[in-house]
Amino acid sequence: MEKLAPCRKFGGYPHENGLVFLREFDSFATLHNIMPYENQRRIAAFHLQLTGPALTWFNSLTFNDKSSWEKLIELFKRKYVNLDWQSPTIMLENEVFEHIKLSPGQALEDFYCQLVEKAQLLHKADHDILTKFIKGLPEKLAFFVRAGNHKDSNSAVSAAKMGEAYGYRLHDEISVSAIKQQITP
Repeated sequence: MEKLAPCRKFGGYPHENGLVFLREFDSFATLHNIMPYENQRRIAAFHLQLTGPALTWFNSLTFNDKSSWEKLIELFKRKYVNLDWQSPTIMLENEVFEHIKLSPGQALEDFYCQLVEKAQLLHKADHDILTKFIKGLPEKLAFFVRAGNHKDSNSAVSAAKMGEAYGYRLHDEISVSAIKQQITP
C-alpha cells in the first residue's frame, strides 16, 4: 500500500489551535477513506493523533462519550475550540496578537501567517488582522501599505511585498554602542 501523508498530532497545549487540527484531521480521514459514518474507525484514528493533555482528556471520557463521532467532536470543541475568554492562556494569546511586530530578517509571509494563526485562535475578523498587520510593519513600510487604503489583509500583504521590493522596509536598529554613547557624559 502506498504511504499516505500523516496527520499532525494534537497535544491540547495552549499554543495549539484545535479548529485547525480538526480541519487537518478531516483531510487525513478523507485521504485514508475513513468515512464520517464509520464511528469506530474514525474515533480510533482520531485517538492515534492525540498526545499529552489531549490524550489524557480522551482517555478520561466515558465509553458513551466515545461511542459517537458527533458526540466526541462536540466534547472536543467544547474543550479545545470554544474558548474561555477569562483563561490566562487566551489573555496571553490576545496580548501577543496585540503586540506582534515584523522582526528584522523575518519573511512578510511568515509574519502574516503568525498573525492569522493567532487571529483564528481568538476568532478575530479579517479587519483586525489587516490593522495588526500594518501596525506590526516598520514605519515607512506601514505608511506605504496604509496609503493603498486596502480593504482586506491579503491585498495589504501584496502591497507590503511591493513596498519591500521598493526598499521601504527599514527597521529601526539601535546599536549597543549608540546607546552607550548617549548614556556616557
